[in-house]
Amino acid sequence: CASCPVGSSTGNNTGATVCETCSAGKFSNSTGSAICSACQAGSSTLNITGSDSCSLCRPGSFSSDDGSAVCSVCPGGQYSDKNGTTTCSLCAAGNYSEPNATVCNMCMPGLFSNTTGSAECTKCAAGSSTESLRGSTNCTLCTAGHFAARAGSPSCDPCAVGTSTEDKAGADKCPLCEAGFFAKDTGSSSCDSCPAGSYSDSTGSSACTVCAAGTVSAAPASVTCSLCAAGTTSPVNSTACTDCGAGSFADKAGSPECSPCAAGSYADKTGSVDCTDCVPGSYQDQTGQTVCALCAQGSYQDKKGGAVCKSCANSRTYTTYKTGSISEDACQGPLLNYTIAGEASQLTDNATVPVPESSTLVLTAVSGNWIARNPSNPYTETVLLMQGDKKTLKGPKVILEPLMTNIFCYKDTEGHGARFAGYQDKDIKGRQCESPCRNTESLPIGPHCQVQNETSPCGIPQCIWDVECSAGDGTGYRGLVNKATLEGGRSATCQRWDKDYPHAHTFHPTTYNTAKYGIGNDNTCRNPDPRNIQKPWCYTTDHWTRFGECSVPECGAAFDYFKH
Repeated sequence: CASCPVGSSTGNNTGATVCETCSAGKFSNSTGSAICSACQAGSSTLNITGSDSCSLCRPGSFSSDDGSAVCSVCPGGQYSDKNGTTTCSLCAAGNYSEPNATVCNMCMPGLFSNTTGSAECTKCAAGSSTESLRGSTNCTLCTAGHFAARAGSPSCDPCAVGTSTEDKAGADKCPLCEAGFFAKDTGSSSCDSCPAGSYSDSTGSSACTVCAAGTVSAAPASVTCSLCAAGTTSPVNSTACTDCGAGSFADKAGSPECSPCAAGSYADKTGSVDCTDCVPGSYQDQTGQTVCALCAQGSYQDKKGGAVCKSCANSRTYTTYKTGSISEDACQGPLLNYTIAGEASQLTDNATVPVPESSTLVLTAVSGNWIARNPSNPYTETVLLMQGDKKTLKGPKVILEPLMTNIFCYKDTEGHGARFAGYQDKDIKGRQCESPCRNTESLPIGPHCQVQNETSPCGIPQCIWDVECSAGDGTGYRGLVNKATLEGGRSATCQRWDKDYPHAHTFHPTTYNTAKYGIGNDNTCRNPDPRNIQKPWCYTTDHWTRFGECSVPECGAAFDYFKH
């Protein structure tokens, strides 16, 4: 009998007339084989008949049974990485494989598998991610302040400024901050309320706007700022309005600052919406003031809102007898009308008037007493004009002087104005006097009158002339200087007029001497002898010097007539 070739057998039959080819999955590797042998698990004949050997299953395939004609492909989720594999291995969680895989692949970021043997990875739901990691077995919710808008996001993105997740995790979007709230940073978990003093009027704000000057927001989370009411204001970023201080005002709501009251006006209270004009008789020359000041004596204001007071016609000779005068009529002083050759003029102070040889000088004392002097003999050739008098004189020159002392002012050193003889007929309050303004009682209040059974001062100013200086021949001086100047510049104290030591004399304090020259029971400088001396003097306490002239300044333009 002939031997069967390799790849065939007799099929274990005797008396065989032919050899049978080995079927797929079986082989014979020698001649004369009675049977074909089955391929072992993990190998196959690659679906070929008449095989003389079996081939190991390649990686990615397997055969689990003996006699396999072909190796099976590893299904998805499984793999084999060796030849001759009888079973495929499951992919671990976090991995996956497609069919015929030799290895498993890690799930990409944004994908996961939470079981073994996964053929594919699952997308993370919106609002979660794998935090950019590969091979994840689960997804992590986005933390507050972060979001994932779509499924399969590899990571969560931070919320943009002006948005937040409202303190929630797992967000798939970041809502805009509501008006009144803001988020200044990316990744904000919540929106912050605008602090008091600021606001946000739109959604999605990354910052709040501070309230402008003149506006406020009292509570957090404000969507607008409120205007401060008229009379109040506020600086920027304020939570409350404050009243304008006294001396200032705000006439409109929302004023960024209070304005100072203009000169001529005032505001004496806080929270003013406007300023009050100074009333007539008062003024204010500064801005931002709380009161107006009364016009001083010698001035007046006849209109409201005055920044300054108006001066009387002649500040040297005119004054008002009270503060707060409201009319020019309150100014009192000397006034002399004079006419030369038909040309009329007026005087309010002393002047030397030339009179042409062919003309006369017609004088009318309108206010106060006046004296006309011959320039050649000014102290001996005089004409007195009482108020209301009218006189006619000839030139060539005439000195005209108002008699100020004891007419428009009083000598306080002379019994507080005991010899005042002016024509004023109203008290310091402007009330009509019921008696002349006099001070025969030498009261400290000075010249006064009776008004409604009340003793009221007349407001007459104190004289400067013949008190702080000596006018004319010095007979009217009533100052307090009591030292005489001697030869060599020495000085000596004056002797009392009521004493005859160390020098006997005849100018004692008689009624006449006291009234005419001011001689009293004291040692002040006086001039009871104008024929021989034209300035104040006194007897001295120096045994070797009988008398001396006193260093009393001469009245002139450098001295006002009186104290306003």
